[in-house]
Amino acid sequence: MNIYLIRHGRQNSRLCNVDVELSKEGREQADLLGKRLEKYDIEAVYSSQLIRAKETADIINTHLNKPRIIDERWQEANFGGMTGLSNEEMKEKYGDYLEKRAKMIEDIPYPDGGENCRMVFERSFEALKNLTKEPYKNVCVVTHGGVLRALITGIIGADYKNWLTIGRQIENCSISHILYDEKSLDIIFSEIWKLYRGKTLEVMKYHYKDYAAWQHDWLKGKQAQQMKRVGLRKIE
Repeated sequence: MNIYLIRHGRQNSRLCNVDVELSKEGREQADLLGKRLEKYDIEAVYSSQLIRAKETADIINTHLNKPRIIDERWQEANFGGMTGLSNEEMKEKYGDYLEKRAKMIEDIPYPDGGENCRMVFERSFEALKNLTKEPYKNVCVVTHGGVLRALITGIIGADYKNWLTIGRQIENCSISHILYDEKSLDIIFSEIWKLYRGKTLEVMKYHYKDYAAWQHDWLKGKQAQQMKRVGLRKIE
């Protein structure tokens, strides 16, 4: 399954996480993206319930005419007391919090009832897992920058406290492509984690799916089971 995660178009406000419509530029971005996605054989268009995501998805779907599904688990992180504030107001009211967050010592939630990375990851990853059970081959989801950062952080096994370093500039209407293949998923995530840590990947002789299929069958074979039994005896 190809899952295309899309950040909504540019919104009509610079205040923190206000639920507003797209700007003129945002609508143009969504329209251009819809034209691009005509070639992707999209079978369903998901989005969060927030206006900027819904509007982006609806504009995209004028080009696709596919089922539209709203799922609140794809909504932006809850910014707590920072919601609706300007950058200057946030610095004035929550300066201590911002300084503590910048040190990345722990995965602290946004102040006054907001979420942290773990919370955002858990709800959005649940939505992602549910999506992989659907009979689609190609699907797009219009979501938000915080959700994309949290998902990537959790999927690659990075520390939640570092989530704001992931995708520092996620552009409006950009596409993050997840290729879901049950057999090769562990391999893909392992290699993403290596890249995140700055390691060089070895050139593989096989494509993920081919290699994963071979690995999947080999692990069920007699030799692998015998090696497992020997290993367990040594541990005991």
